Amino acid sequence: MTTAFITRMHYEDDELFQWRYWYYRTFTLPSIQKQSPPFDIWVWCEPKHSELFTQLGVKVFHVPNWEEMQTGHQSERRHGMHIDFVPFSAVQGMPRYDLQISIDSDDVLMRPDFLGAMSHFLKPGERTHVSFNWRFFDASSLRFFKCPHKYGVNNGTAIFALWQPRDADNYVFACSDSHNRIGQKMDNRKFVADDSYCAVSIHPFNDSTRITKRIPCE
Repeated sequence: MTTAFITRMHYEDDELFQWRYWYYRTFTLPSIQKQSPPFDIWVWCEPKHSELFTQLGVKVFHVPNWEEMQTGHQSERRHGMHIDFVPFSAVQGMPRYDLQISIDSDDVLMRPDFLGAMSHFLKPGERTHVSFNWRFFDASSLRFFKCPHKYGVNNGTAIFALWQPRDADNYVFACSDSHNRIGQKMDNRKFVADDSYCAVSIHPFNDSTRITKRIPCE
């Protein structure tokens, strides 16, 4: 089995990139590196930022002219969200993997057994989507709060995995659709309700994620 953690961080805006890069380097990347190998870590970045990631031991890939390759989702565009869903055919520099794990540049894995937790969901020959419930990490107060949103097998979170043969004709790329919908492209969908495995960070650079109810975690 080949495994890859995949993060999108292809920002042209220098201020936004610098903040995201600092957060990824300080919180997200160390939480991934605590998982049990073997796995590879990949970042979709702009070519001008490649060396910053390779210095961290991270592999990089690019999607030239990604705006021309992206899919629809007009409703998300109307809300001003950053939409960059592309097919795997648009990717340059990264091979296919049996297991892709999507994690945003400001998300954090809170347990070293995150990768192992999904293993009992994965069976040879079955194309499976696994998403994890999460907590909110408020970067300003350094406190964790319960997520009030309802996620499940039909509405997965942005921390998810796709398990499929890497030579499949209908191979699904982890960055090809919204986390709410991408599970519908797989044969099986699983949801880990335990919210102790990972957290999504709340900060001024979020596109849409906000804390609407501050329910502290025990």
